[in-house]
Amino acid sequence: MSYLPSPEEVKKIHEMRDYLLSFVQTTLAQNRADAKVMPVGSTAKDTFVKGDTDIDIFIVAPNYKDIYELFKKQLPQGRRKEGPTDIWHFIHEGYDVDLVFIPPDHPRIATLIHTEFMNQNLTFQMKKEAIRAKAFFKTQGVYGAEIGGIVGIAVEDLVRRHGNIEKICAVLLSTPEIPFIPDPAIPDRNLLASLKKVRWKQLREACRRFLATHEFHYKAYAKQDFLSQKETWTHLHFERRRERPIDFHTALSACNHALNEIKNREPEVKGTCDAYVFDEVIISYNVHPKTLPRQKVYCGPPLEMDISVKAFKAVHPQTFERDGKICALMERERTNVVDWMGGLISDRMQKVGYTVV
Repeated sequence: MSYLPSPEEVKKIHEMRDYLLSFVQTTLAQNRADAKVMPVGSTAKDTFVKGDTDIDIFIVAPNYKDIYELFKKQLPQGRRKEGPTDIWHFIHEGYDVDLVFIPPDHPRIATLIHTEFMNQNLTFQMKKEAIRAKAFFKTQGVYGAEIGGIVGIAVEDLVRRHGNIEKICAVLLSTPEIPFIPDPAIPDRNLLASLKKVRWKQLREACRRFLATHEFHYKAYAKQDFLSQKETWTHLHFERRRERPIDFHTALSACNHALNEIKNREPEVKGTCDAYVFDEVIISYNVHPKTLPRQKVYCGPPLEMDISVKAFKAVHPQTFERDGKICALMERERTNVVDWMGGLISDRMQKVGYTVV
């Protein structure tokens, strides 16, 4: 199966993970720094898809910032990842390594619990099914919080609860709304909280197709896959600027702000936004109507408000009554909604440093 790592790949991942853990622990000991060190994520649970080279190690200590500075000096070839958490990222022999430095009371401490919980509760066969499910969601372009998709721990817990993709898809298709799946570490938190509505819809469509065939061909989700799924949409392309999650959320926010601005002025306009990050940032939108009539009816105060009605007529000499209000025909400044939307998005993106491709 093309998505399952070979025994040789698993062995190499284990060796690299253990080497890095030893390096971290030795460095801490040499500098008399006390911290809890633990591998997390899919490579710590053997639920990684073939070719996944991410190794994540958590370093937990009250003086985590001092320890972060220590490793920053030890690994000068690395860089700090953008975001509120202190993460030092570096490449070692082709592996993407994140050292995550947090205090004991940090919200992300739940990740440690996730690793322990899944290693205790997923059988070997369940872990293979979790890899299959992750491969499926990756192929469909709906995997990863960095694009508003489903996250690994959610996939693993769905496998723990339901056993396989077929049953998972049946459950996800049983409700139009994003369901609540309690986090094993924090039961009042939803493991599907990262799912954006547009990605939820995409996920459900993928599940519907899968249940019709019970087959999928594992491959990387490509730019053309995204564009072909939205042939009737309008697409804007921008150069990458920051970390993938930040590029995605900035892009989607720009689109939604533009759509809301238009809807506030023209309530009859409806639309949907999406964004995706490949080697470039793509913002996609679908609006209707795409063109508005040149004139629109604008209604002011109720007829019984004499003073307000008089003021309205002073501004709009040609008026008429409708539904108990005084109204007038007004000329629209903008009628091409597609171009209007594109202009607003581009302006917003360029203001925060993104360049149109």
